[in-house]
Amino acid sequence: MKKCSQIIKNYQVDLVFKDHLFYLKNVLCIHGKQTEKLFIIKKNYWFSDFDLNLFSLTYDEYFKNELNNSEFSLLDQKEKDIRKKLLSNILKFVQKNSKKGVYLYGHSGIGKTYMFKVLANTLASKNKTVIFSTLRSLIDKLKESFNSSEINSLELMKKIKTVDFLFLDDIGGENLSLWARDDFLFEVLNYRMENQKATFLLLIFLLIY
Repeated sequence: MKKCSQIIKNYQVDLVFKDHLFYLKNVLCIHGKQTEKLFIIKKNYWFSDFDLNLFSLTYDEYFKNELNNSEFSLLDQKEKDIRKKLLSNILKFVQKNSKKGVYLYGHSGIGKTYMFKVLANTLASKNKTVIFSTLRSLIDKLKESFNSSEINSLELMKKIKTVDFLFLDDIGGENLSLWARDDFLFEVLNYRMENQKATFLLLIFLLIY
């Protein structure tokens, strides 16, 4: 985010007409609005394995401002239309069925993570709590908490289970120990399913039932 150029940081003077009179009023400038949006997003992320200062795009920005979206600007029109339809449908589904999650599968490098980061940011901007992480990073963070005086492992596990929206990335891209699979992943997914908490899974393979 570029540095604000306003005299009063994050505010600009606007001319307001009210009761037959004109007034000068300080209102949020574009930079101020971006700063406020980023504050809200960061407040609602309980944990993320990417830097929100570097990537805070939300749904509207993803499609409306290609100059600030290098990934989207490289796509041809057909790919743009597909992604717009996919994200739009998922967002509508989530807004109507906030207790149900989504899983998306496909090969590495096709943009799954990028799109779901946009979705996660959008939900966080709407004051929904979010965790976004690769499965490996989340497991490693939990393991670190076992011997940490700063992180409470029980509190961390509770957050993972109860956060409004949990995004688990790169499932299938690592070999899990029995503990990670049975005592962590199964316990988390089972709890969230029983308590109707939405979980988003990004996989490199198709689930077959």
